[in-house]
Amino acid sequence: MSPITDDNAHASITAAAKNRNNERDDENIIEEESCDFSAVNSVQHADDDDNDHDDYGASCAAVLGNVLEWYDFSVFGYFSDIIGEVFFPPNQKGHASLIESFAVFGLAFLVRPIGGLILGLMGDTVGRKSALETSIFFMAAPTVAMGFLPSYSKVGWISPALLIIVRLLQGFSVGGQLTSSIVFKLEQTDQSKWGRWSSIVFAFSNLGVAIGSLFSYVLRETLSKDQLNRWGWRLPFWCGIFGALPALYLKYCAKERAIPEDSSTENDNGQSGDRNVLRQSFSKSNFRPLISCMLLVAFPAATYYIVSVWLVIFMEDIVHPPVPHAFAITTAVNIAAIFLQILCGCIADYHGNYAHLMIFGAINLAWLTPLLLHFIAQGSSVVAFFSQLILASCICLYNSGYLPWIVKSFPPSVRLTSMSFAYNLSVGIFGGFSPAVATALVSKFGSSAPGYMVTILAFFALLGLCVARKPGNNGNAEISLNELENEENQDSGTSHLSEPLLT
Repeated sequence: MSPITDDNAHASITAAAKNRNNERDDENIIEEESCDFSAVNSVQHADDDDNDHDDYGASCAAVLGNVLEWYDFSVFGYFSDIIGEVFFPPNQKGHASLIESFAVFGLAFLVRPIGGLILGLMGDTVGRKSALETSIFFMAAPTVAMGFLPSYSKVGWISPALLIIVRLLQGFSVGGQLTSSIVFKLEQTDQSKWGRWSSIVFAFSNLGVAIGSLFSYVLRETLSKDQLNRWGWRLPFWCGIFGALPALYLKYCAKERAIPEDSSTENDNGQSGDRNVLRQSFSKSNFRPLISCMLLVAFPAATYYIVSVWLVIFMEDIVHPPVPHAFAITTAVNIAAIFLQILCGCIADYHGNYAHLMIFGAINLAWLTPLLLHFIAQGSSVVAFFSQLILASCICLYNSGYLPWIVKSFPPSVRLTSMSFAYNLSVGIFGGFSPAVATALVSKFGSSAPGYMVTILAFFALLGLCVARKPGNNGNAEISLNELENEENQDSGTSHLSEPLLT
């Protein structure tokens, strides 16, 4: 073999060895990168697991807070007859003290729009979790304080004055609670499941009301009238201290989730703030859903408090002879309403058209309520139970449609502010004083009179659907700043609203 050939062979062997070394280096790099990617993926999966766990815990805390907060709020209604005797002058004619007690119950609703606006603004700017925990804290504290208030016989008119102050604080709190809970939960779930999840949140509100009703029933069965008036009525309010526990969890254990992105909260310089959220919430483009929301809420607000809170006092203290086991009947119906509400939510998602369910529920309540109130007044426990159950079923059907409807009606950037204000303004006007108005109507016109009030409000609900824009087209809508500027510079202009659902 020639020297040249040997040199060529040696060069070939050297090149092959270098290639093998380069391949080994490439394999090592790929293995290292794979390890790095695996580590990153492991961290990401761990973060996802932590987020899922945190979302689950936060959702449970929000739901539990809803239960305890509505328990706190409903207990006043269930003890309104005793509160009327304890906090107001004795020996008044007719149902005067009961009407006064229900009037104080209604006063709390007057500050609900303020609480809803402030807590809604907090939710849209600071975060949903912060608004929710603040609402829960503000409910627990005055509820416990109510259990320590002195009676009228000890301090005179100072007693009802303190009662009013405490109720106003409760009203401020509950103004942001239900809407915060619903928006907090729905923004974590797929829109195809909004019917069932909004119904679940509302069902747990019913659970809080049912617990309040059950507590009232047990105390009335185990304590004498004198014991209830002296100290028994205070026990349910002292138990309101447990309402602070979900807020503590949200504050120290749960993480704040990002608000759904929406460029509408930014101004031309990329800045955002409370003022801009308020401007967009009350802009012309948001006017129709605000009006629609108020009309749609007026009907279930009054009907719910009449059926779930006032009706038991009607059966116990107004009807003669009283309906036997009135509080047991109401407790059983409130418990049944929990499952009925969830079932109706599943039906809403399956059917897909929320408007149909709302129309069906409203029309049935419009003609059934006067008729069933007349039947309940006859004094039969069986008739009273099934009548109240039918009314509760119609309310659940309507609720399963209108809750996701109004959430979808507002852009994410101003959703909580707009919804909280419109919802609570309507509840404050039509819902809060409905027990007092119903009591006065019965005294003047008879047992069926409150039912005709429900009939009129059912017309409001149908009118709300007529002026509504299709919520499916507006769930992620934006309210541009150019539109806001045009509203300030001219009185009229082209509307960017979609077509009304019903024409």
